[in-house]
Amino acid sequence: MSDWRMPGIDGLGLCRMIRERGGDYVYFILISSNRVTKENRQLALESGVDDFLTKPVDADELGMRLHVAERILGLSAQVKQLETFIPICGYCKKIRNDRKYWQEIETFFSQHQGTKFSHGVCPDCYERELVPQLEKLGIDPAAARGGES
Repeated sequence: MSDWRMPGIDGLGLCRMIRERGGDYVYFILISSNRVTKENRQLALESGVDDFLTKPVDADELGMRLHVAERILGLSAQVKQLETFIPICGYCKKIRNDRKYWQEIETFFSQHQGTKFSHGVCPDCYERELVPQLEKLGIDPAAARGGES
């Protein structure tokens, strides 16, 4: 919460400075002022202010506004957490993108993260998947692996 008028930098300048910093943190900014005009409210909102209180500030009204701010910040945190989840098929490992389209994991990460994949076989999958196939072909799995165990 900030007053509109402060020495050095006014509340709107402070708000703009906070918003320009960016980053992952979400701020809910309240400005109080005795300049209660439609134009000033519009100017405050355009500067990034979330809510506007008139002076003198009523303690009950401030409490209600802070309760709303807390709820909004909580919902924002929930959205941010949900954005970290990637829907992935438990069977084929395809990933569902924003358009509800299922695509290969390699394609998804390449498009969204700029990540490139190299493929290999972990020891568990080697034993479970490749050893039986090699044995069916009459190939010694140890020799096919280069003698490694």
